[in-house]
Amino acid sequence: MLKDDGARVPFAVIGVLLIFVSTAASAYLMSMQSLGVTNAVEDEREAELNDALACAKADIDSALNYACIYAEEDIGERPIVNSTMDPGEANLLRLERMAARNLTQYLDANYQGSFVYGDYRIDASMCGNVSVEPLYMNLSRVVYHPVLQCQVRYPAYYVASTPIRLHITRPGSTLDHAEEYEARTLVTSRYPLLESLTEEYEARLNGTVMLADATAASFAYTWARGYCQYYSGEPANIVDNDDLALIANAASLLEQGCEYNSVDPVSLASLVKHTYDNTRSTEDVLEDNDLSYINQYNFSNTSKKPLPRDEVPDEYSFNGDEIVDKALRKAIADPVSRYDVEKAYGCRMYVTVQRRAVSERYNDTGSICRESYPLASNENGTGPFFREVWKAWENDTCGRGWTEAVTIDYVMEDCSLLHAYNDVRTPHKEASYASGGRAYVDSNLVKAVDGYHGVVPVQDVLFDRAGYPSGSSGPTVEIACEHNEWVENASVSELRALAPGIKKGISVTLKASDYGSYDEMMAGAYGRMQDQFRRNYTAYLSEGDYRNDGIFRGCGAKYVFYKRVAFLDDIGNALDASANASEEVNKKIDKQLKDYSRDMNSSTLKDNARSSKSFLDDTKMFIPFGLNMTLAGGEGKYDPYKWEENVSLAIDQRPNYLYVDNYTDPETGYTVRPLKVRNVCAFALPTDVVDTGEATGAVLDGIDAVAGAAGRLANDTITAETSELVDNVSAEAKQAIKDEINDALVHDQDLQGQVTREDVNSSVESAFNDRTPGQAVRDMRNGTLQREIAGDLAGKAKARAESELAKRSDEYVDAYGDYIAGKAEEAILGAEERAVSYVISTLSDSVKGVFKDFMAEAADKTGDAAISAALKRIPMGLPLLPPWGWWATMNLWYIEIYGEIPYLAVYDTDSEPIPDPVLGQRATVYVRRPMLDIREGEIMGSNEPVRFHIRTCTFIVVPPGPQGIGDKLGGWDEKSPGFDEVPA
Repeated sequence: MLKDDGARVPFAVIGVLLIFVSTAASAYLMSMQSLGVTNAVEDEREAELNDALACAKADIDSALNYACIYAEEDIGERPIVNSTMDPGEANLLRLERMAARNLTQYLDANYQGSFVYGDYRIDASMCGNVSVEPLYMNLSRVVYHPVLQCQVRYPAYYVASTPIRLHITRPGSTLDHAEEYEARTLVTSRYPLLESLTEEYEARLNGTVMLADATAASFAYTWARGYCQYYSGEPANIVDNDDLALIANAASLLEQGCEYNSVDPVSLASLVKHTYDNTRSTEDVLEDNDLSYINQYNFSNTSKKPLPRDEVPDEYSFNGDEIVDKALRKAIADPVSRYDVEKAYGCRMYVTVQRRAVSERYNDTGSICRESYPLASNENGTGPFFREVWKAWENDTCGRGWTEAVTIDYVMEDCSLLHAYNDVRTPHKEASYASGGRAYVDSNLVKAVDGYHGVVPVQDVLFDRAGYPSGSSGPTVEIACEHNEWVENASVSELRALAPGIKKGISVTLKASDYGSYDEMMAGAYGRMQDQFRRNYTAYLSEGDYRNDGIFRGCGAKYVFYKRVAFLDDIGNALDASANASEEVNKKIDKQLKDYSRDMNSSTLKDNARSSKSFLDDTKMFIPFGLNMTLAGGEGKYDPYKWEENVSLAIDQRPNYLYVDNYTDPETGYTVRPLKVRNVCAFALPTDVVDTGEATGAVLDGIDAVAGAAGRLANDTITAETSELVDNVSAEAKQAIKDEINDALVHDQDLQGQVTREDVNSSVESAFNDRTPGQAVRDMRNGTLQREIAGDLAGKAKARAESELAKRSDEYVDAYGDYIAGKAEEAILGAEERAVSYVISTLSDSVKGVFKDFMAEAADKTGDAAISAALKRIPMGLPLLPPWGWWATMNLWYIEIYGEIPYLAVYDTDSEPIPDPVLGQRATVYVRRPMLDIREGEIMGSNEPVRFHIRTCTFIVVPPGPQGIGDKLGGWDEKSPGFDEVPA
C-alpha cells in the first residue's frame, strides 16, 4: 500500500480542535445551568406573590368580619327602632356604612404601603359598598309556649361582602399588578338573632300571646278571689290594681322566658316576692335555698296572694227550689184561675121547641112544668140531654086566647170548653173526686139547664110563640155552670203537695273543674235539671188520676189537671229560660263593653274563659331562665354553613319589677311609669235590673247595713244622705205597696170585693206607722212588713168569703175560705214584691250614690268591724234574671294595661366575639332604652324602650246570694297614678 503523507493532520491541530470542542461544551453546559438557576428564582418569586395575595385576602376578610362586629356592637347598643324609614332597613344601612368606614380605616392603616410580604408590597382599597345578607338558622328552645309558640327560624348571622382592589408592586422591578376580588366573610356575632328575638318579644307583648297570658292569669285570679268573696265576704276587692301589676309582670316575664329561655333573675325573684310575701326583700328571696323552684315559677301562682280562704270548693250544688216556689206562687195568685174554672164548667147549648094546642082555658096567663127528665145523651154529653114539658096559657076573662103543651129539649153542642171539649165522661151526672185525702162530689154540668135559663129565660121560650114556633131551635149560647167551691182549693192543695217532690227531683251537684268556665257550669247545671225534670214529667203530671184514654173523670178533674199542667209548664219554661238565658246575658255584656272596646264582646269573653281554663289546667306554664338552646343551620342542599351550636342568653331588665310609680333611669335621667293599669268593675250594683224580691231584698239589706254603720264613718254628709235615702225608700214603698195591692185585687175576680181600698190603706198605714223608716227598710228587707200586711188583708178576705158563702149553707165554707185567704196572701205578696222593686229601681241613682260614697269613705276604715261587716252586705254584680227570678250573679271587669320596660339588654353569653384590649373579649348585646337623634349620615331615628298595651276582660258567675260579687273599695273605675298621662 502506498504511503501518502498529504492527508496527515498534525497532532497539535487535533489538540487545538479538542480544546475548542471542550470549550464549547463547557460553555453550553454553563449556559444551561445559568438558565435553570434563573427559572428557579422566578418560580420562588411567583409563589411568594401568591402567598402575599392569599395572606392579604385572608387578612382583609378577617378585617371585614371585625369591621362588621364593631358596627354591630355599636348598633346593638344604640339600635334605631323608630325612624322615618323602616327601622330594619335603617339599621342595615347603618351596619353597612359603619362596617365600610371601619374597614376603610383598617385598610388605610395597614394597606397604604405598609403591607409587605417578601419582595412584594400590596396596597388595598374598597371599590364598592359593604353589603350584608342574613343567614337563617333554626333555634330549638328547651321551654316554649305550649299554646302560642315562638318562631323557629331566625336570621342568626350576617354574611358580609365588599369588592376590594389590590395593587401589587415589587421594589426594584417593573412589576405593577392590579386586580379586584370580593371580600366575603361570615360575621361571627349573633347580633341579628338578638335583634330578631327582641322584636318578636315586643310583638308578642303587644299581640295575642301577651293578651292570652294576661287573660288567663286574670281569670285564675278573678275566679280564686271572686269565690272567696262570695263565700266569706272577703277580699273587699276582687280585682285590684296592685294585683294587675303583678299579672302584667308575670305575663311579661313568661313571654320573656318563652322567647329567650331566660329572664332577668332578679325580676323573677321580685315576682316571687310580690306574689307570696311583700315583706321580704328581693335579696332574701334570691338567697333562700327553699326557693330553688324559682327557675320554674308556675305562672298560675299570680292568683295565690293571701286570701281569707285558701281553697275554693270545687263542687257546687244547684236546685230548682226557687223556680218551683215562683211557679207555685204564680199558680196560687193567678187571676185567670176563675176564668179557667168557668171554661172547665162551660158549655155551648141550645133548645128545640115543640108546641101542641090543648083545649083547657084559663082566665089568666101562666105556665106550669108538668114533667122533666134526662134524655139519653151521647157518652161525652153532647146531643139532647134533658127534656121539660110545660103547659102554658094566655087567656082573657072571656076565655079567648090559647093554651099549649110545650116540650123543650135541651141540647148540648159542646161540653167543658177548657183547652178542648167533649172530653168529660157523663158530664150531666155528678161524679166523685178525691184530693188530699178528702172526697168531694163534682156537680159537673148538672146545673147546665139552670145556666141556660139564666141567659135565655124559659118564660121567653114559652110565650114568644113567634120567636119560638113549634119545630124551632133556640139560640146557641155559651154558659158557665155553677160549680163546687172546692175545685180551686183542691187544685192549690194538690200543687202544694206536689212541689216538694219536684224540688227534690231537680237538684244537681257539679264539679267546676269539669267545665271550661263557671258560666258553662251554671248552664250545665240547669241543662241537667232540665233533663231531670223531663224524665220525671210524666210522674209529676200523674195523668191517670184525672183521666183515662183522654176522657176526664169530671169537669173538676179536668180543671185541676190543666192547673197542674200550667204549673209544670211554668217550671219547665223557667228551666229552659235558665239554660238558654245566655243570649240576654250576652246583650247586657255587649252593651256594657261597647263603652270600653269594640274588639271585645260576650263571645270573645266566653271564648277567653274557656281558653284560660284549658290554658292553666292543661299546660305547664312556668318561667325559666338561663337555659341552653340549640342553633342549627345548613337546611339547604348547597348551604355551606352547616353546624350546630349552643345559645344561652342573659337578660338585664330595669327596673326589675314594673310598678306604677315613677322610675328614673340613673344613667339617662329618663323618667317614666313602667306600668299604668286600669280596671273597671262593669256591673257595680244590681239596682238597674232589680225586678225580683230576692234582688230587691239584697239592695234593701245593703241600705240597712249602710244606715247602721254610716255614723261610724264620722262623715256628716254620708250620714245625712243615708238617712234621706232610708226616708225616701220608706215613703215611696208605702204608697207603691198600696197602689200595687189595689191593682192586683182589681184584676182578680175571686178577690174582687173581698178586700176594699179602705182595708188596704188601713193595713199598710198601720204597718208603716208602727215602724221608724229604718225599721221599715229592715223589715222590708227580711219580708216581715210584707207578710204582716198580706196576712192582715188575707184574714179580712177570708172572713168576708166565709160570711158570704155561709149564707148559701155550702159544706165547703172552710175550704173555700182558706183558698181565698191563701190566694189573697199570694197576690198581695206578689204586689208588694213588685212595689218594692219598683221603688228601688226608681231610687237607683240615690242608692248607687250612697253605696259609692260609703265605700269610698270606708276604704281607710276597713279595720272597723261594723264598717267591714256593712261592706260585705252591699250587693254587687248583675243579677241574671230569666223570667222566673234570680238565676245567678255575674260581674265583669274591663282591664287595661300600659307597660314599658325602660331598659332591656339581651346578652349573648355563649359567644364573646368583640375584641377588647383591656378585658379580652366582650359579648354581643342588644339594648332597648330611650335614645334620641341617632344618626348615620342622613339616616336618623331613635331607640325606644319595649312598650306594650293590652286590653282584656274577665268575669265570674256565682249562684244567687245577697251580697253578690264585685269590687267594694277604691271606686268602680280604678286607675293607677298617671294613667291618663299622655304616653311617651
